[in-house]
Amino acid sequence: MFFERTNGKSQSEPRILSPEQLKKIHQTILDVIANTGMQIEEPQSLELLHAAGANVSNTKRVKIPAHLVEKAIEQAPEQVILYNRKGEPAMNLGQNRFYFGAHGDCPEILDPLTCQRRRFFAEDAAITAKVCDALPNIEFISLNGFADDCTDPVYAAPLVFAKMVQNTTKPLGFGCAEEVFDEMSQRAGRAQ
Repeated sequence: MFFERTNGKSQSEPRILSPEQLKKIHQTILDVIANTGMQIEEPQSLELLHAAGANVSNTKRVKIPAHLVEKAIEQAPEQVILYNRKGEPAMNLGQNRFYFGAHGDCPEILDPLTCQRRRFFAEDAAITAKVCDALPNIEFISLNGFADDCTDPVYAAPLVFAKMVQNTTKPLGFGCAEEVFDEMSQRAGRAQ
């Protein structure tokens, strides 16, 4: 990796690959998407891709022609701005920008007080969020909803999310297992 100055400014921009290397990678990706394809499970996505002109087989293997991928890239915005919970711009996701984030939960943690490895608890998410919130070079936090002290995995994900939200204003990326998300959705539907 090397850094080069851009527009005479003091800010450096990392360049790992040459433009020719980037073009070759892009072309190879287009070839894989068009010829090998990818497995897509979501029925609505399959319908949309088929309607757009992708080859959708009955094994849910989708092959997307290069021109459809190029058209999608052309239609994508040049930048997307993520805001923090105060409503302030936090990250401008655009060309030649990169950000650093932290993962706010995990199955196990090295306890900062005992230096012993142990299971991750919901309160650890709160502490992690506070630490990340205070670190100026951490712009976002990702989490998956691990909390060993919550016996119901369907409630662990929203519990960890709540602990994070209560302790940081930085943007959060959240994911959980599909079956947990499905069960959360079903329970929410029954509660209404």
